[in-house]
Amino acid sequence: MTHIDIATALADVNTGFTDANGQTLHLDAFGSFLACRRPLPANETILRDFDGQESEIKPSTLGRLKDGFSPEARYDADLTFNPEFLSTEAQTPFNHRYMFVGLKTAGRQAAANWGNFHDLTVPTNTFKLYLQVNHPEFVGSYMTDMLKLTADGESVDITKQYLKKYRTSEDEAHLKRCAALLIQECQIIRPEQLLVFSATTNKIMQEMSEAGYFAADPYAQALVTNRVVLMHYATRRKFGTWIKQVAPQTVTLARQQKRVRYGDYH
Repeated sequence: MTHIDIATALADVNTGFTDANGQTLHLDAFGSFLACRRPLPANETILRDFDGQESEIKPSTLGRLKDGFSPEARYDADLTFNPEFLSTEAQTPFNHRYMFVGLKTAGRQAAANWGNFHDLTVPTNTFKLYLQVNHPEFVGSYMTDMLKLTADGESVDITKQYLKKYRTSEDEAHLKRCAALLIQECQIIRPEQLLVFSATTNKIMQEMSEAGYFAADPYAQALVTNRVVLMHYATRRKFGTWIKQVAPQTVTLARQQKRVRYGDYH
């Protein structure tokens, strides 16, 4: 399948959620692709250019911020979503090897046209995400959040709300809806691995699996069972450490886990 095939199928899915204006939200409000207008240079290049100055590696020196480029920017990187991914590259075969899963999309983050994971409002997290996945194997991959349209707030609040010991029957219903959407995303993307950001996401996904929320689809269940857990890009680390340690570890972990083949289940 091509870029446009995948994007069209995802955008056609009615999530059952609505925005603050009552407009129906489709999966393009929650998911996106690791495709930036102007990507970062290779991590090796960044380390070489900042040799002896790793403390200077930060969003303002790496590329465009929400309001434009800082005078100290060394590159022209722009991490907003690249619309050419669905236009000039529309007929390019889609990279379905991996599917990345974050924790949650707050109401303030949901926005159509693939804007999630490209927001420059909190540039530190976005730049760390794209440094972490700055490898040819990950380019163009689909990324989504496991929990769609949660209340605004820090992820620690989500832990209290959605872990089994805390959640209400209403929370359970929300998790079931999110599980059904994740199954649909897996069916469209047909990845060979799920790469899951954070121990919190992993814990909630495990409890959802134990509750049987993915059991209706053996392929999705196999992906969940064989998921890879990654450090979340909101974790506090210096940028130099992030490039030297977390980014290569991400590639290593992704390559080590068992692949799940869609054709083995359908």
